[in-house]
Amino acid sequence: MRKKFIAFLLTAIIFTLGAQDLRLAVIEDQAIQSVCAMILTELYAEIGLEVEILPMSALRAQQEASSGAVDGEVARIASFEMIFPQLIKVPTVLYQNSTLAFVRKDSGIEHVTKEELKNYRVARIKGVVNTDRLTGDVPEVYDFDSMEAMMEFVRIGRADIALTSRLGGNFTLADTGNDEMTGLADPVISLDLYHFLHRKNSHIVPIIDQKLREMRESGEMEKLILQLEEELLAKK
Repeated sequence: MRKKFIAFLLTAIIFTLGAQDLRLAVIEDQAIQSVCAMILTELYAEIGLEVEILPMSALRAQQEASSGAVDGEVARIASFEMIFPQLIKVPTVLYQNSTLAFVRKDSGIEHVTKEELKNYRVARIKGVVNTDRLTGDVPEVYDFDSMEAMMEFVRIGRADIALTSRLGGNFTLADTGNDEMTGLADPVISLDLYHFLHRKNSHIVPIIDQKLREMRESGEMEKLILQLEEELLAKK
């Protein structure tokens, strides 16, 4: 019964939207966001909707999505909906994200917990809720719009740690040929990422959620994520 209702709803949505694209903000210069954007492009195509992915800074992305200037954001952590109630979280997890501390190989730093971050000079990407919260009580924090600039800041010794996702950090190191830094083995924190849509698109939420659940239950999502990550890293 539920599937019949979802199919009926999808037909109605496609009829209403016609060829109109959904416009989704994605945080630029972040490999993990690129992977999530590629996943969503495939998911929406399978339900008959096209999406336009708009790269922008994390701060601008949250402003554009919460105001309804774009239709939603590609991926954020669950608590994002508490900060921006105009946005609806698609309930099924889109991606699991591990945040690592990236350090100089000669730094002597081997393990860092979230409680220990306050003992270091920390570099982060501006506007990313996860790292903003992790560094709330860190006395010396440096904000960047660019992953490359953040990693270089640590490489030259201006900060001790660059705090970012496993995939994004490794991609940036490979992309820039930075062999003086590495990500610590143990994550500072691991969090699920979810897709968010503006409330004006609430009718789409059950459709995309069902597709996500189907792909996760079948194992198709895990295979797709591994494929996209390997393709992304292989380019470098």
